[in-house]
Amino acid sequence: MMTSKKCNPLFTILIAILLQTWSSASAFVHTKIIPCRRRLSALEVKSISNSSERKGPTASNRKELIERNLERYADKVISSRYVALITIMHPRKNTSVSNVLEANKQFLKLDRRNKSFTRMLVATVERRIGQIDSIIDDFLNQAKSQKKNKFNLVLRSALRIGVAQLVFLNTPSHAAISETVEVVRTYGLVTSKPVPEPLIKFVNAVLRNVNRNIDDVNERFSPVCNMVPWFRQRLHGRFSI
Repeated sequence: MMTSKKCNPLFTILIAILLQTWSSASAFVHTKIIPCRRRLSALEVKSISNSSERKGPTASNRKELIERNLERYADKVISSRYVALITIMHPRKNTSVSNVLEANKQFLKLDRRNKSFTRMLVATVERRIGQIDSIIDDFLNQAKSQKKNKFNLVLRSALRIGVAQLVFLNTPSHAAISETVEVVRTYGLVTSKPVPEPLIKFVNAVLRNVNRNIDDVNERFSPVCNMVPWFRQRLHGRFSI
């Protein structure tokens, strides 16, 4: 007949403590850690959605926004200088700027007189781009302002059409300057990205400075500036032009 061994009391107590500890740890995980992780996951999802919202509208939504703004500010965008600005800002590869102009919806809405002025303004910028950019760079260097910002393209394009009017088209200075400055404001309204007032004032100041020095500008910047650099260098080396 077999005799049963007595269990060690210490061993029994140790097993009981381990079971109790395991039970407490399991309860802690289910009541504290898991709900906490779920809350964190919810917060992460919310954070991701908020960050995507902060990135702004998609390309399609932005296009719709601009279309609405074009209708809203129709009295401002259906103007020679605004159409010229947009055309110069967005040239197409292997296509003349004048051809791009003819496809512009706002251009087609202009009357005959304004269409003629717009064509002449865009064509002047295209043909005299070397002289115009040389003039702009010269006056920007005088102003010691070469800082890059997200409005550089619209500012440069506005200065181009402003200089073209003042130097080559003999447009009355008050109209050339004030209307060009207003076009920069209109661009900010249409794109819902207002151009800061200091930058608008800067365009105004540069154009006024060009107008004050118009005689000097005509003497210093010859049509040679419109030639491509390699051809200009060859002429300079051969004829000292």
